[in-house]
Amino acid sequence: MRHKINRGLRILVVVFFLVPVFVLTAFFGAVSLMDFNQYKPMIEQEVAAKTGYQLRIEGELETSVMPLQLKIGQSQLRHEFSESDEPLLAFEKINLRVSLVALLLQAKVHLLGVELFEPRIHLQVDDQGQTNWGTQLASAHSKPISYFKQATWQKVNENPEQVIKQSAMLAERFDIKLSNVTLYDGLVSWRYPARNQHYELSDLELMAFDVELGQGFDLQFQGRLKNEQTGHYYDVDQQGHMSIAKDMRSLTVKQLNADMTLFWPEEMDRNELKIQLGLNGLKWQQADKRIELESAKLKALDAETSFSLSGHYGDKLDLAGQVDIGYLNPRQWLNYFELPYPNFVESQALSQLEGRFNWQLTPQKSQLEDMALTLDKTQFKGYFNYQHNGQSSYQFDLALNQLNMDFYAARLTQASTESESPATNATDVKSAKPIKVTAEKIYLPIGVPVSTLRESQIQGQLQIDALQIWQGQYQQVQMGFNAEYGKLDIAPFDADLYDGRWRSQFSVDVNNDTPQYHFKGRLDNLNAQAFLRDVAQYDLLNGTLSSHFDLRTAGSNLDAIKYNMNGLFSADLVDGAYLGVDLNRLLIGQPTQVGDATRIENVRLGGQVVKGIYYLQQATLKSDRFDAKAFGNVHLPNATLETELQLTYQDPPEGLGVLKGVKVPVKLSGSIVQPDWQVDIDKLLGADNVKRLMRFFN
Repeated sequence: MRHKINRGLRILVVVFFLVPVFVLTAFFGAVSLMDFNQYKPMIEQEVAAKTGYQLRIEGELETSVMPLQLKIGQSQLRHEFSESDEPLLAFEKINLRVSLVALLLQAKVHLLGVELFEPRIHLQVDDQGQTNWGTQLASAHSKPISYFKQATWQKVNENPEQVIKQSAMLAERFDIKLSNVTLYDGLVSWRYPARNQHYELSDLELMAFDVELGQGFDLQFQGRLKNEQTGHYYDVDQQGHMSIAKDMRSLTVKQLNADMTLFWPEEMDRNELKIQLGLNGLKWQQADKRIELESAKLKALDAETSFSLSGHYGDKLDLAGQVDIGYLNPRQWLNYFELPYPNFVESQALSQLEGRFNWQLTPQKSQLEDMALTLDKTQFKGYFNYQHNGQSSYQFDLALNQLNMDFYAARLTQASTESESPATNATDVKSAKPIKVTAEKIYLPIGVPVSTLRESQIQGQLQIDALQIWQGQYQQVQMGFNAEYGKLDIAPFDADLYDGRWRSQFSVDVNNDTPQYHFKGRLDNLNAQAFLRDVAQYDLLNGTLSSHFDLRTAGSNLDAIKYNMNGLFSADLVDGAYLGVDLNRLLIGQPTQVGDATRIENVRLGGQVVKGIYYLQQATLKSDRFDAKAFGNVHLPNATLETELQLTYQDPPEGLGVLKGVKVPVKLSGSIVQPDWQVDIDKLLGADNVKRLMRFFN
C-alpha cells in the first residue's frame, strides 16, 4: 500500500514539475517563433480607439524572452485631427521590459523598464489656440473611433485636469513600477507662431531609477534648451531625487543639483554665463497651484545667493520668501545683460551688494521687508512697498548708516547750451549762460530717472546717519517724501552739519523738459570755513554762519543748476576773519604775508540771485577798526566776483590816522578763492575825501 502511495506522489511531483516546464517551453517557443509584425494594424487600431491618436509603426516588432522584452521600431504618433506637418511623437526605437511573473501568474502587464531612442516630441499651437495634441484622453475602457471624430479641438490648457486624471488612471492600470527609464538623444519642440514662440529642448539624455508613482526615485537629466527667436540656448546638466504622487497632482524634488551654461548668438559676441543651482527641496501641487522652494542656492558671475519661497502662483498669485545675498555685483549683472542704468561717474558705484530681506509678491503688490542690506558701503534697513494696481505707487521707511551721493553722481547724456531765457548782460559782471537740458535727458543729478517721478506716487521716510552730497557733509538727516506724478516734495529735509543745524524743504518738478527745483530753509550756527570749503571749495572765510534762503533753479547737472538759479539769499557771519589779506597792511602799502587776516566782528548780507548771479542789495561788515558796506555781484557758476567795499575807519591803525572818517573804496574782482584786492585811487581822491584829508593835514 505504501508503495502505491509513494508511486502516486512521484507521479504527481513529476506532473506538477513538467506542466510548468511544458507551459514555459511552449510560451518561450511561441514568443520566439511568433511574428508580431502581423499585429501592427491591430495595435494601431487599438491605440486609436483607446486614445484618439493615430499610431503608425514603420519599424519592426521584435521580442526576446530572457528578459521578456518588446522592441518597437521606428514609429509616429499624431492627434486624430492634427494638421501639423510634424507628428506629435516620433521615435527611432523603444524597448519595453515586462515582468514575466506578473504576466504568467497574474495575467497582468507590468512594465519594468523603458529604453527610448531618439524621441521627437513636437508641440504646436495655431493662431486660434488649438493644439496638435488635444486635451482629451479616452478612459481605461474602450471608446469607438467615432467618439473622437465628433470631438472638437480644445484650447490650450482648457482641460488639464482631464489629462492628469486619465494619465494617472493609465499608470495605475498598468501598474507602472520601472526599475529604470532611459532616454537617448531626445528632442522636444514647442511652437506658438501667434506669440512668436519657438523653443527646442535637444540633445536630451535622461536616466531614472526605481520609478513608481507615490515613491521617490533618482533622476539624471542633460539637454540643451534653445530660444529659436533670440538664438539664446542653455546647456543643462542636473541630478536629484524626485517623487510624483499617485494622482500625479503633486511633485516633490529633493537634493537637486544643476549646472547650466547660457550661450549667446555669435553676432552678440558675449561670453557664456555659467550658473550653478542647488536646492534642498521643492514641492509642487497642481490642484491649488501651490509651490514651495526650500533653501535654493545660486552661483553665477561670482555672485552667491540663497533663497526660499512658498505660496500660490497663477491667477491667485501670492508668493512670499526670503533672499540671502552672500555677494553680488549689480553693475556686473547689468552690464552682462546690457540693461540700462545711470552712467555713474565713479566706476565702482553699484558694485557690491550683500545682506538679506524678505519679500512678498501679489498681482497688485511687490514688497521688501525686514531689509538688512549693504550696497557698496551703505547699510539699508527697513521696508519698501511697490503697488502696481493700474498706477505706480511707492511706500518706504528706510534707515541708512551713511550715503555718499557724490559716489553715485551720473554723467549728463545729452545737453544743450541753448538759453532758457536771454542771457544777462551786466557791464560789471561776465554774462551768465543758463543751460537748458533737452527732454531726452533721462536722469536727475542723483541718478533718479525722470520717467519714474512722472509716472509714480511716492510716500516715505528716510533717515541717514551720515550723508554726503555735492561734497557737503550732513549728519542725522531726516527726509519725508511725498510725490505725485512728476512733482516731489521733501519735507522735512533736516540735518545736523558742521556744528550747526539745517532746516529746509525741497521740491522737484519734472513735468517740463527740464527738471525744476525749489529749495527753501535756513542754516543755524554753522562752522563757515568747514562748510564753504566742502560745498564751494572756499576756505578763506571762517566764523559762525547763519543763513536764510529761498531759491529756484532748473537743470540736470550741477552746472545747469547754478546757471539757472534765482531767488533770495541772506547770511550772517559773526566772530570770524577773512584769511590771506590784512586790509590794514594793504592800505599802508605793505605786501601780503603768510598768516595775514582781516578780523570780522560780523557780516550781514542780503541780496537776490538772478540767472546764477547773486546781486548784493544789503551788505555790511564790522571789523575791530572799521565798518564797511559792499556793492556788486557774485557769479556763482564761475565762482567769480565783481564787488566794491567802502571802508570807513573809526580806529585806524598806526600810520593810517589820516584815514579816520574817510571812505576808502576797495575793489575785489576775479576768483572768489583768490580775489584781486585794489584800492580805487580815483574814488579815494574824490572831492569829499580830499576835503577831509586837507582838514587832517591843516
